[in-house]
Amino acid sequence: MDGLKEQDKDTNLRQWILQNGGNIHKSLTLCTPQSLDDSKRGIFTLSKINKGEELIRLPDKCALSGESLPDRYEDRNASPWLRCLASLLQAWHLRNYDSSERMNSYLDSLP
Repeated sequence: MDGLKEQDKDTNLRQWILQNGGNIHKSLTLCTPQSLDDSKRGIFTLSKINKGEELIRLPDKCALSGESLPDRYEDRNASPWLRCLASLLQAWHLRNYDSSERMNSYLDSLP
């Protein structure tokens, strides 16, 4: 999905989170403000959000946690950070072989 417009990336990511049981506040958007260069993206508000309102609820199945990966490799421990990174690399690898890979909407949203 290279070349997606920012609005499409935001819409696809939002739909993916909702379809997996999560939620994103309707006043949040994923974008690159015109005042910033393309390498600076983030989540911004479109309108006021009251204190205490839920912003984002991301289900565990949408997280790249690495929990499904081994915590030891041969004689070395794999830190949670390393397992998370390995999980991201695994998702990038799988997207080349499976267009329905469950993490594609997330991966497409990355800069």
